[in-house]
Amino acid sequence: MANPKTYNPTNIRKFLLNNNKYIAFASGHDGDSEIYLTNINGTHQVNLTNHTASDTSPTFSPDDQRIAFASDREGSEKGDADIYIMNIDGTNVIRLTYTPSLDSSFSPAWSPDGKRIAFANKAHNYISTVNVDGTDQTIVTKRLSFDPAWSPDGQNLVFTTYYFDEKHKYEAPETYNGDYEIFLMNINEKERIPRHNGFCVLKD
Repeated sequence: MANPKTYNPTNIRKFLLNNNKYIAFASGHDGDSEIYLTNINGTHQVNLTNHTASDTSPTFSPDDQRIAFASDREGSEKGDADIYIMNIDGTNVIRLTYTPSLDSSFSPAWSPDGKRIAFANKAHNYISTVNVDGTDQTIVTKRLSFDPAWSPDGQNLVFTTYYFDEKHKYEAPETYNGDYEIFLMNINEKERIPRHNGFCVLKD
């Protein structure tokens, strides 16, 4: 088997041809974080990125033909990550976001139709969405939210947030001992519905 640290397009094409079940993961075993594909039993790893930057948070598109990921490859400072997409074989890498310096975008999540990606922002801790061509970047939450996920119909976002009751809603997180909760938001109406105690149930 070829060394998984080395990007080899021929190896990737052979891997995809011979395997229809695989996972994507990030690993820093070669000195910086790269994105790999591997069989579900952990064998035959192939490197998709092979970049000196840190590439993390890979997630498959709904049709399994593309991967969204976070990378600081074009950031002004080390660690200033943006959201990228690439083909399943590591080709056609496209930058979707242009995060300001000393900030970072992470945790990409594909919409069920594959047309938009939700992601978290480190500096202001909000959730945004962006089209897969990089257009129409929209902030959908305003305070300390992360780990976005879409409902199956693509109409709602579920995310973790720091819950503030009415008494403490204007206090900074570090001054109020509140709770992390799961919220459900209608992506069109921007209506947040708290689902307390870490549970969120989606109904038709």
